[in-house]
Amino acid sequence: PRTLEDFAARCRYQDGDPGSHFTQGPLCSRAVPGGRVSIGGGELIVTRGAERTVTPLDSPEAFRAALREHFG
Repeated sequence: PRTLEDFAARCRYQDGDPGSHFTQGPLCSRAVPGGRVSIGGGELIVTRGAERTVTPLDSPEAFRAALREHFG
């Protein structure tokens, strides 16, 4: 068994350390039927089953459109 305190150090790292990918820029991810949709590192990543599609988000407009479409 574990307590919440057992996870505190890792949570602090993920939240604020410059080496954590969570501090490198916007990051969104959500489960969808059969997979996941994520935005991070300037890419939209859609995974459904064994299929993975990566689309570059090379402008602020593309980023906003992907957020609207996949995250409402």
